[in-house]
Amino acid sequence: LVILRILRLFRVFRTLKLAKYSSQVPIAIRAGKNSGGGFLMAIFTIALVSIIMASAVYFAETSECYWDDANSQWVYIDTDTPTNYQSIPHAMWWSIVTMTTVGYGDLTPRTGGGKFIGGITMLISIFILIFPLTMLAGNFTLEYEKSRLE
Repeated sequence: LVILRILRLFRVFRTLKLAKYSSQVPIAIRAGKNSGGGFLMAIFTIALVSIIMASAVYFAETSECYWDDANSQWVYIDTDTPTNYQSIPHAMWWSIVTMTTVGYGDLTPRTGGGKFIGGITMLISIFILIFPLTMLAGNFTLEYEKSRLE
């Protein structure tokens, strides 16, 4: 039964055959190839800023916590509940979700400093995502104009 479901899933890929009838698909592929360097730079920038912001929110959130030796975790002083930011790698999940504008809501900063860093992270991510998207749009326009002239 599972094998039949997997085989039925492959039927979705038949829709890709429709791409050969579209004149826009080759243009989009060429534009994507021409934008490859910009996308690599954006990935590098997202990774770098994500590490910095994850570190910042980790230190901001744990600044109002104490280390509980019995449970080996950071716990908020006022509520005795564990923080979601137990380490910088835990905070990386929050940082990546925030920077990619997904925003699951499973991790949210509680402290004022954490909320401030969250706001800064959101603003920075907008500017990081703008550049590769405008580059792709510009390259698509160039390729489209080239195809019209041919």
